[in-house]
Amino acid sequence: MLKKVKPDTTNKFIQKEFKLKPQKEVKEKSKKQYPTQVIMDQVWNPEGYKKITRKQKSNASFLLNRFMAISYPVISATMSRMGVSDSNTVDFWVHILRSKFNSTPGFFYTKINRNFKLDFGDKLAGYDKEIVSQYLCQYQCSKRDLMDGLEFNEDETRERLEQIKEFFTWKENKKMDV
Repeated sequence: MLKKVKPDTTNKFIQKEFKLKPQKEVKEKSKKQYPTQVIMDQVWNPEGYKKITRKQKSNASFLLNRFMAISYPVISATMSRMGVSDSNTVDFWVHILRSKFNSTPGFFYTKINRNFKLDFGDKLAGYDKEIVSQYLCQYQCSKRDLMDGLEFNEDETRERLEQIKEFFTWKENKKMDV
C-alpha cells in the first residue's frame, strides 16, 4: 500500500502549491432587533433614549401605538386621527410608560395564536362542547379561566355547569314534547 507522504516544505515550488490560505474572520451574526425593541430597551434609560434618532422613533411608532392601544384604545385612536408626527407619538407613549409603569408592561408580550386549543382532559368529560361554550359565553371567560375555576373552586364551577346542562336537557325534552 502507498503511504501518504508529506511534501518537503523547503522546495519553493511545493511551498507555493501547499501554501495555506489565511482563515477568514468569522463575524458573529447579530440578532435582528425590531424598531420597537430598540425603543423599549431605552425607555427606562433616559440618557440612552435621548440618543435615539427621529428615524428610529418613526420606524417604531406604528407597533408602539398598536401595543399601547391594548390598554389605551381611545388615546391611541385619537392620536392616529389627529395625525400627530411619529416621533412625537413615540415620545408621548414613552412618557406614559415612564409615569404609569416601573418596567415594560405585560401586554407588550402578548401573542395571539388562533389555533390554540386547551386540553380539558378528564375534568370536563361529562359535558358537551355546547355546554362548555355556553358557560364561556354566559360568564364571559376564557377556557383558561374555566380550567382555573375547576382547579381552585371546583364545587361552584361544576354546579354552574350542571345548571347549564339541566337547561339544555330541559330544552331538548321540551322539543320532544311538541
